[in-house]
Amino acid sequence: MNNKNSLEHQESQVSERIFPDLKEHLEYVTAAYNLAFEINKAFDGKLLSDMTDPMRAQIMILMRVTDFLRSAQLLCFKGYPEQAGSLVASIFEQAHTALFFFLRS
Repeated sequence: MNNKNSLEHQESQVSERIFPDLKEHLEYVTAAYNLAFEINKAFDGKLLSDMTDPMRAQIMILMRVTDFLRSAQLLCFKGYPEQAGSLVASIFEQAHTALFFFLRS
C-alpha cells in the first residue's frame, strides 16, 4: 500500500525524520537488550525450581524487562514517545523490584 495517508506511510516518514536524533539512544537500548539476553543465556538449562526465590524473581523480571525494552525501542522509532515512556516507567519500577530481591538475598 502506497497511500500517503496510511498509518504505515506516516510511521515510515516519522521514523526517517527522527532516526538521526535517536540513533545513539537506540544503539544504547540495543546494547542493554543484548546484555539482558546474555545474562538470560547464563541460566540456560537451569530449572527455575532449583533457584532461590529471589533469584527466580530476578530472572522473571529480567525476562519481562527484555520484552519491554524492545517494545519501547520500536515505539520510539515509530514516533510514539508517550507509549514508550509508559513502558520505560514500568521497566524502572521493575528494576527497583529486582534490586529489592537482590538486597533481600
